[in-house]
Amino acid sequence: MDDVRFWSVVASLGPELAPARLALVLNSLTRADLGEFCAHLADAEGELDTRDHRSEAVTAFELEPSRGRRTEAEQRPADFEELQVTVVAHGLDAWRAVVAVPPLLSGGWPTGLGRQFLLAVANAWRRLAPELQPA
Repeated sequence: MDDVRFWSVVASLGPELAPARLALVLNSLTRADLGEFCAHLADAEGELDTRDHRSEAVTAFELEPSRGRRTEAEQRPADFEELQVTVVAHGLDAWRAVVAVPPLLSGGWPTGLGRQFLLAVANAWRRLAPELQPA
């Protein structure tokens, strides 16, 4: 899977960033393609795993997607991996911007999207490789 196809699969989230749409595409991939997708995802996450990115991520917090805002009582630190995947889920342009400008990681992000993205990938693996499931 090349970069164009990887970002095309990510873009299947659509403008609504709907994880269910991503799940449909992931479930249509072959085991080899899903493996290559995951390798590209790991590379994309790796580009967001620098000292500067980690430093900025310390001030990141999870936004509630329905409200797009937060109160101090609701502020919850963002999980770093979910934050990385959330950036990827926002597409190539957003990812490139955050890779180039680490301070963009600070502030609020809808990291629930990152959790749902990772869950879609995990569910696709469960479907394709049931033998990898714990006994």
